[in-house]
Amino acid sequence: MKPLTATLRLQLHSDFTLDDAVPLVPYFARLGISHLYASPILTARAGSRHGYDVVDPTRVNPELGGEAALERLVAALRQHGMGLILDTVSNHMAVGGADNPWWQSLLAWGRRSPYAEFFDIQWHSSDPLLAGQLLLPFLGSDYGAALQNGEIPLTFDAPQGRFEVAHHEHRFPICPLDYGRILGQAEDPRLQALAAH
Repeated sequence: MKPLTATLRLQLHSDFTLDDAVPLVPYFARLGISHLYASPILTARAGSRHGYDVVDPTRVNPELGGEAALERLVAALRQHGMGLILDTVSNHMAVGGADNPWWQSLLAWGRRSPYAEFFDIQWHSSDPLLAGQLLLPFLGSDYGAALQNGEIPLTFDAPQGRFEVAHHEHRFPICPLDYGRILGQAEDPRLQALAAH
């Protein structure tokens, strides 16, 4: 591989994928580019145009062609002695919504989540009202008004098998350790029986 002498940045998205870059590699090589510098390639929020709103840091974004497309680009670069620089920013992950399973796990389990250390969270607030809590500024209005207006209902996501609080597109899962308290408030005696177990 050539030493790094000149880079060219590629802004990847669904309309310009890893495979779209492959036929351009010979042209870039003729320009004297030694390395391509690619925008983030990990799985980002659907439709992302920049890739910095990662929701799954364990997979190459399928909207960019996935791992197979990455391998094709790397093979083309190697044919021309070129390298690839990946833009990886560890703290660029999407929160809010419900499409980041690591974030959803953190919201459900708090510091017990296996992903708790992946997020930069101040767990020990100097405010005694926030002791053991995580403050998330997602409400568009005062909490009391939003609650009274039914804007933050408790729901049950049957496919995921979990209770959560919903607010527009955001989902805030309830810790499974608290399900018994929720079921204990149900009017159905069968659900109350579940709460006792």
